Amino acid sequence: MSLRRRGYLLIELGIAVVILGSLMTVVATMLIHASHWRRESQNRALAALEASSLLEQCVGLPRSEVTQEKLTALAQARQAEALLPDESVDVSLQDALGAAKGQRIAVEIRWKTPTGNPQGPLRLATWIFDPPR
Repeated sequence: MSLRRRGYLLIELGIAVVILGSLMTVVATMLIHASHWRRESQNRALAALEASSLLEQCVGLPRSEVTQEKLTALAQARQAEALLPDESVDVSLQDALGAAKGQRIAVEIRWKTPTGNPQGPLRLATWIFDPPR
């Protein structure tokens, strides 16, 4: 093998190492982003489950017990067993306008990412009405 051919192989090897290193960097960055997106997706799904569970508890109360104080107490109990980082749960109750006698119950969940950035909010709402007479 000539000296000139040996130098050419060394240049090819160097270029291959640079290309391989660049590809590995791109793949590693994509994996980090995919992990971050997966974590965000899991947190959002968990928040949706928590909000729907709390909303079901609120709707399951007897109509006479549906007050802002009772809903706030349910939200505080739920917040005590928080599954999301720095989770805050708010429940609001509003009377329906118009002829129908009903109330709107809204649940809002906020949380923070592991880096401390605010995430959310996730909001769910439902209406409850007095049964027809």
